[in-house]
Amino acid sequence: MSDCDQARQQFAYLLDGELQGAELEEFETHLAGCTSCRQALDEERDFIDIVRSAKPTHRLPDGLRTRLNDRLQSENLPRPHVGTLLRPRVVVAALLVIIAVAFSIYRLQTASAADFERFASETHLKRLSGQLPMEISSESPQAVSDWYIGKVPFRLSLPNYQTDPGEQKPYELQGARLVEFRNEFAAYIGYAMGGRPISLIVTTEQLATPRGGEEIKSHGLTFHFRTVQGLKVLTWEDKGLTYAQVSDLEGRGQQSCIICHPGPSNRHLFDELKDKGN
Repeated sequence: MSDCDQARQQFAYLLDGELQGAELEEFETHLAGCTSCRQALDEERDFIDIVRSAKPTHRLPDGLRTRLNDRLQSENLPRPHVGTLLRPRVVVAALLVIIAVAFSIYRLQTASAADFERFASETHLKRLSGQLPMEISSESPQAVSDWYIGKVPFRLSLPNYQTDPGEQKPYELQGARLVEFRNEFAAYIGYAMGGRPISLIVTTEQLATPRGGEEIKSHGLTFHFRTVQGLKVLTWEDKGLTYAQVSDLEGRGQQSCIICHPGPSNRHLFDELKDKGN
């Protein structure tokens, strides 16, 4: 190995501030008499400065960022020095790996979103055909919430709709059961409004991430609306949980959103879900 080859292998350690003592003195002595290595070091330092000063134009969603980090860590890749990582050919290779992993995760997320919507609509159809009996029949949101403790890997707290004096609750809670999605238990809660069934299915964001369809933003949440098998399906994510609400109500089925709110004063929260064309 030539002196130049040996010196260039130490660029990463120098740029990371890890080259010290006798090794640093030997490196600086070589650099003082080698124009080629000085130029190569300046080019690498300039490249690092450019990369470090670059600002991301888009921020990854927290969920995708976590999955990407987990996936990269699962590969057990050795952690390179900053200088080594930022060499052009290594940068290109690293970017290709990251892009491939991110695209793979994106496809999985998109697939899981479509799978969850289809699962939700098929589950609702099973209920309509009498194939989905409730495991607990109760009109009490607290009783249903308590029933799920230890049965699903998340804490579910159903709102208790507060009516004004003389007002009748616009929907009824009929019961709940467990359903299986991607080999994990999810929560299924059955409601009815005006005699028309409404299904609410809850799972974790790790198993399904809402995506695509018609997006409606309302009060910090993004709802995804699709018509699946003739049914109105709304999906959204909130605090680590993913929800699907299915009905055959008019418009986008936004009337059914009242089941997730504690009282009539919250009706305005889902006005933006109304189909403006109707």
